[in-house]
Amino acid sequence: MPSLRPTTTALLRTPTARLPLRRSYTQPPPPNPPPNPTPNEPSRTSAFYRTFASPLLKTFLGALFTYQVLYWGWLKLEVIEEKVQKQGEIMGLKEELKNAVVERRERAREVAEKGVGKVTEEGKRRGWWPW
Repeated sequence: MPSLRPTTTALLRTPTARLPLRRSYTQPPPPNPPPNPTPNEPSRTSAFYRTFASPLLKTFLGALFTYQVLYWGWLKLEVIEEKVQKQGEIMGLKEELKNAVVERRERAREVAEKGVGKVTEEGKRRGWWPW
């Protein structure tokens, strides 16, 4: 009775699908596929963007430009306002400093006049010799 289990040599000898042994460079090129007589309809989305892409882009860029111009104008006004406020503050501080300096000078003049009066009185008592 023949054995039912396959041997390793039996596996090697089984026929396999054979490929044509022609060389690829000797084969003629495959024929071009026939042109498709009915092209596929474009999708609704692509048709919408093909029609409205340019107007949408122009509107977006116009809005962006308008925003930038308004922002620049607002920023310029803010800078001018801050500059005016700082100039006002500087003028106020200058006036305050001027008043403080005048007040100090008046007090110094009063102290100097009192000192001069005392020196002249003491000088009259002692004479011009220091001893």
